[in-house]
Amino acid sequence: EIFKIKLQLALVSLVVIFITIPGNVNVSAQSPYSTWDMISYKTRNPPGTRSTIIHRPPKAIKCPEDLKTICKITLNITHMLTMTLYEYDPLVDRDIGGWRGQDAYAVDFVSNRFRFSYADVNIESNRKIKFLYPIIGDGYSVGSNRRTVIAINNQLPGPTIIGRKGQRMMIKVINGLESEAVTIHWHGQHMNGNDSRTPWMDGVPMITQCHILPFTEFTYDFVPDQAGTHWYHSHSGAQRTEGLFGALVITDKNEYKPENLIDRPEDHTITLFDWQHSDSLQLFGVIQSGSRFQEPLNYQISYVNTLTYDGSESAPFPFVSGIINGAGWYYSPISSSSCTTYRSVPLSFFEVVRNQFYRFRIVGAQNSYAYRFSIQNHKMILLATDGTPVKIKAGIEVDFIIVHTGERYDFMLNATQATGIYWMVAETLEDPNLLSRRQYLCTRGRHAYSILYYKYANLPSWPIEINYSPTSRCSSISPCVAVNCPFKQFPGMYGITCINVGDLELIDTKPIPNDAVSESVFLNFGFGGIESVEGSAINGRHFETPPSPLISHYGDLDDTIQFCDYGNRMDEKRGRNCIHRYKINSTTTEMVFMNFVKMRPIRTHQAHPVHLHGHHFHVVYVGYGNCSNDPDPECIISNDDIYCPTNLCDDGVQWANGRPFNTCNELAPMKDTVIVPPGGYVVIRFTNDNPGWWFLHCHIEPHLLEGMAMVIEERREEIPAAPVSFPQCGNFPIPVASTPPTGNADYYLQTTIGVSVILALLLLSI
Repeated sequence: EIFKIKLQLALVSLVVIFITIPGNVNVSAQSPYSTWDMISYKTRNPPGTRSTIIHRPPKAIKCPEDLKTICKITLNITHMLTMTLYEYDPLVDRDIGGWRGQDAYAVDFVSNRFRFSYADVNIESNRKIKFLYPIIGDGYSVGSNRRTVIAINNQLPGPTIIGRKGQRMMIKVINGLESEAVTIHWHGQHMNGNDSRTPWMDGVPMITQCHILPFTEFTYDFVPDQAGTHWYHSHSGAQRTEGLFGALVITDKNEYKPENLIDRPEDHTITLFDWQHSDSLQLFGVIQSGSRFQEPLNYQISYVNTLTYDGSESAPFPFVSGIINGAGWYYSPISSSSCTTYRSVPLSFFEVVRNQFYRFRIVGAQNSYAYRFSIQNHKMILLATDGTPVKIKAGIEVDFIIVHTGERYDFMLNATQATGIYWMVAETLEDPNLLSRRQYLCTRGRHAYSILYYKYANLPSWPIEINYSPTSRCSSISPCVAVNCPFKQFPGMYGITCINVGDLELIDTKPIPNDAVSESVFLNFGFGGIESVEGSAINGRHFETPPSPLISHYGDLDDTIQFCDYGNRMDEKRGRNCIHRYKINSTTTEMVFMNFVKMRPIRTHQAHPVHLHGHHFHVVYVGYGNCSNDPDPECIISNDDIYCPTNLCDDGVQWANGRPFNTCNELAPMKDTVIVPPGGYVVIRFTNDNPGWWFLHCHIEPHLLEGMAMVIEERREEIPAAPVSFPQCGNFPIPVASTPPTGNADYYLQTTIGVSVILALLLLSI
């Protein structure tokens, strides 16, 4: 018996040696739950009817208040179907919203209640069943038609993460997708918090890390360095527009905050999205192949892209529905009366108390469509953009905030209206007059809806009627004000005045950097189909993903890897695929984001929201082309500020008459994502102070997938080494005429057995 005990102790000690991992004691992030609704279901054995609560996973995860306490969060990535009730077990891992049970049931929403789609649903009566609140989307649920989405902690969008500037965060991402690898980008964070540089946590596959493979996990470990409204999303394929995104709010005790402002990110964060019934890769496949979409009014003809107020293209695919915080109404372009048959679907509510001031945060998570956001009977005071506090000259209130994908805007709402409910609406920028000419009778259906609810107001009966037309208050005599227009002005007939991003001012002065400025780096974000260029590109080049992460495997790349550096064209063929790179070689970098091809009509162009990782930049100047005052779609583009040797404007570009701007502005706004207007350009500057490989790309999903991206190499020699255990990946070329590869499995097995025997003998000798 003594021998057996000693042998067991030996084996246990061996196991402990292999599995013990040192760690710190931490307080997990809070995950509050809330009850939303109930549903009745039939039982069998014995037959009867029961009701049960539907639980909604935590819509926000708060980090501990103590900055010295590590904030630990778990994000569980899985596939789910819309309008489907999944069984729920609250006892299994509360941090990820409960574990899904063995069954799921299709549902519809009828008479203000969820109802099983099929009448023959029967559940064993001895089971204590609960359900997760379903992912709604636009409520479309005809027959078995449900859309598969990627959910984070059993919800769409993912939970709003509320962290603290300077607080270490450890966010474990569990990839539960059966056949897709993922990564998560922390949009707006520079990965440079507390002087603890972690550029390999930026979340771009094959730039800063390997993919997180199915059924594996990866922990992002970083210190947030940028306060404000940001977000997190997949940077792998088209997963972001499948639902893999959520808001990231970083608070700071020194953050600019007007007096008496109520700031509750868990309740007042708004995510905008343009919803499709097809998955994003299918959409991209149609766009890339050129096979065309069907016209929604007539499936026998092909769809022609709709146009915005300046005559440029709105998006590369038809609009279906708009959703806010995961809920919206399915749009029908045919009906002019109701516009939608899904008005009974519950929308997102945002509660306020009368005579209080509130901070609201908007995250643009769209695939392609820009939105114009407004609130019925309310004006807004701008507080921040992309996490940076800004103001409008003279403190003017605005009626509309335009948000493109990747952008964030904070505003203050003064809840001074009568107690009641008010519409919050995000409209596409499609010109309603042009839509009417196409016989799109329900132009108001091209909106995303949610509700501003004054506490103690009577809840409306469903289906609720739409009694708000956003532009009804606008006229030439009393024009509305819109901020962040992607064009110079709205056509005069709409009574809307634009305040462009270049007109915003920082709250605190921060001079535009002027030390050792680089030559202007001209980058043209252009479309394909023009001469030999195919698809979306920057300077005629399509970004090709490296086979291994540049940040950790750059020295391992062989001569077959195709880099193409900015400005080194030689006899290069346009439209090539390569790792498009710009090497920073000065203290201050000046880039000119362009968006035009000369002698082409403006209808062939689309506004590009361009995002730079690893930096916020000064928006030094926004320039517009000749079509900015002519909304004719056939207006031929030209720009007198920039000289182009060829119409494509992608090589040998320079200023026509010197820089048309000054750099002495101490209040120029700072952003990390900026809209480049069709026919125009945006000049940015940033300081070379964050060593890393930083992605630069258009945030419209199809444009990025086609290669409208490049990588910025910044002080590569100073990039800190990745952790010793950092995952590795890459090509596996087998040399010609080599013998079949042999592994070291036998060696490892023999070593393990030897160590086990030695430990066992040592314990037996005691």
